[in-house]
Amino acid sequence: LGFLEKKDKTIAMKKLFTIALIFALSLSPLKINAATSPKAGASCSKAGLSQIYNKLKFTCIKSGKKLVWDSGVSTSSTLPLPKLPFTLPVTSKSNSNSVTFTNILEKISEIPNLAWSNSQETLKKNIQPDVPIDLAIGPNTIADSEFFNKTLKLGTKLWSSFPLPSAILGTVYNKEDIPWAMNRIKSFPNQTPESGDITRGVRDGIPILQNCPNDCTYSANMGILDPGSKAMGNFGVPPVGAPKPPVVLNGGYIVHELTHSVQGAQFLTSQDAQPGRTGVSVLHANNVMTNEMPCWIIEGSANFAGYSATSTTIEDYLAIRNGEAAGRTDPSLKNYSAEEFKAYLFGQIPGKCRPMGNQGRAGSSSGLDTAYNLGYGVGMLTVEALASIGGVESTMALFTLVASGYSFSEGFSKVYGISWDAGSTILSKVLEAEFKTPDIASKMPH
Repeated sequence: LGFLEKKDKTIAMKKLFTIALIFALSLSPLKINAATSPKAGASCSKAGLSQIYNKLKFTCIKSGKKLVWDSGVSTSSTLPLPKLPFTLPVTSKSNSNSVTFTNILEKISEIPNLAWSNSQETLKKNIQPDVPIDLAIGPNTIADSEFFNKTLKLGTKLWSSFPLPSAILGTVYNKEDIPWAMNRIKSFPNQTPESGDITRGVRDGIPILQNCPNDCTYSANMGILDPGSKAMGNFGVPPVGAPKPPVVLNGGYIVHELTHSVQGAQFLTSQDAQPGRTGVSVLHANNVMTNEMPCWIIEGSANFAGYSATSTTIEDYLAIRNGEAAGRTDPSLKNYSAEEFKAYLFGQIPGKCRPMGNQGRAGSSSGLDTAYNLGYGVGMLTVEALASIGGVESTMALFTLVASGYSFSEGFSKVYGISWDAGSTILSKVLEAEFKTPDIASKMPH
């Protein structure tokens, strides 16, 4: 994380405190490709199963003795709007004092406070949902159970207006307790027969090992685990006495991971979790989300939610926010210009931007798209700008719309009342201005 002033410390701490993202079906280094998406005539697992992909609704049908996907039916012109906690577009109720796409470049300095304030106001207005939490801490691990439970509940309250995981299975452990942690996750409910990639990941303990490459770090991963929409969260902690960055002290990384499980929950069709909704089964949730959502918003929304929800003052939020934005760099950005940001946001191809290799960890050197790392900083500032316009919940609405069959660009237009092309052009100019502010520019590595 990039909240240390000196470049050498920044690099060292970023390596130490990397926060990993694991989605439902990517608990192992699974490459997402066309073979895992529905295709007319390709085999499927259960008659009647449906999946929306590339604006087509495919249905698993019986053809002779085989189960195959049909040719798909277009959904573009017939898709209903899913249930949301507000009317669309979110800018329709803007007043003269609001931040809009029209005036946001004149209100750069107001963006952080407006976005953070909205997260705090959302927490105040939302009702605490009853999501069971089964948290276990390793026998040799020192961790505050009450703090973990309290912070996980805070995250569920932030997103309580959207479909949530039906339960949270949390595991907290240090390096000594890795065997214990691996046995615990192997005891979790069995998956359906065709969910072999989840099963293999749990069996091999990949989500546990990812967080402990050395002596364990404050790394974590979380995602939807099974068709009942339970979420599995794994939190590796270092030995007693290890330095604790702000996002650990305030629990920001915990809400970050909880947000990933909520993102995944939008793509499920479990009748218990989401009565009356359409979408895809858990077996395809991760594949569809990563093939349809740009990586910048997957990590950016998690980071913004984590930091804005757990920072009780604007000063605390800015301290983490500024350092994270400055510390998440990539060679693809040479001048931090609007043109470069436009290429990053608008040109990012969902499904091809997520990291592959080295167990899927961002920022490593195993043939990954290193620009993925920018999602934690540039993506976070982009989501912050969107939250200043439409509120923090508007960004989760994008996931809900895409889960219902809209493309990302269609969903963006529905939510914000502006095309993604035009919107990303304005957001790119916002990012250029943000990175020129002293609070961020002074922390940039030189």
